[in-house]
Amino acid sequence: MALAKQGISTLRFDFAGIGTSDGRFADTSFAADVRDLVAAGGAMAQADMPPTLLVGHSLGGAAALAAAGDMATVRAVATIGAPADVAHVLHQFGSQCLLDIEETGAAEVMLANRPFTVGRTFVEDARSHDLSAKIAGLRRPLLVLHARNAGTLYLSPRFWGQAGSLRGRRTSTIYSGGAGGMQEHSGGAGGMQEQQIARLDRLTVGGAQFRGVPVELENANAVHGDLSQALDGNLGIGVLSRFHLIVDFPHARVLFAPPVDQARPFPVDHVGLTVRPDKAGLTVVHVARGSPAALIGLSVGDVITTVDGTPKNALTNSSWRYGIIGNTVRFRMLDSRQVNLKYGEYF
Repeated sequence: MALAKQGISTLRFDFAGIGTSDGRFADTSFAADVRDLVAAGGAMAQADMPPTLLVGHSLGGAAALAAAGDMATVRAVATIGAPADVAHVLHQFGSQCLLDIEETGAAEVMLANRPFTVGRTFVEDARSHDLSAKIAGLRRPLLVLHARNAGTLYLSPRFWGQAGSLRGRRTSTIYSGGAGGMQEHSGGAGGMQEQQIARLDRLTVGGAQFRGVPVELENANAVHGDLSQALDGNLGIGVLSRFHLIVDFPHARVLFAPPVDQARPFPVDHVGLTVRPDKAGLTVVHVARGSPAALIGLSVGDVITTVDGTPKNALTNSSWRYGIIGNTVRFRMLDSRQVNLKYGEYF
């Protein structure tokens, strides 16, 4: 809407069988998604609004890169968290599901905590694409945003798995896209999974010291394990945004420059719910261990229709998670229950 007010025409859509789009996911493939994207651009051109910029997230970003070469009016492409290899999404299925698909032609897999039927065509098609070659021949400006850690701090098993590192520390769980996700339910091609969360007494970075830092402890079996073998951790936007950063590309370094925002507290969830927005409301997909939500009996599959009287469609963010300890937030549930939850610290 903001772009429309500036006179910029936009078209946003979900691929077949995803979100609110019609069609069956079982009948789709990456190649079909690319064709749909090109067709959507053609429809915009016929409406005298030829597209000049493609923006895509996760596998949609890969589709944008693959489609741009067939869309003459597109001048640039921006992607967010897009896989460099289309077949990367198959890591989400698990080896047994892939075997079942190859043997029987289709199988049900869990993606973002939802069941999807995936056919052999999807798997074979995903393995057939050479996205690197497409990108090399694109010759268009690219903006690649790799939002691996949009949260505060992420630690790999290589670091936190050392003997005794969690002794005496209060932990809980979160269902996230990994690498410091701690955010609304969104896993992209990398998928969602349960991780442990905790808080650090202090963190020293660039000469500045921060206290009470929320940290995500990646599961040792996470699909992001490729980086976990090489890194102890990953600083997220929650920390980096407190500095003035100077990116020195020629010398491959980042300079932490003053002033530094050390006093502002880090946002910490005081509810313990991970939700997925859908047509019915905010569907609960994970309840954190020992959280206020768990203590009052909320469970996976519950659907929230309003938060403090605000309908789910009017909620533009998840700030309701971060209320003051001791205050109460009111949920109206799809089954007509009203649930009062008292904010509390649980990790």
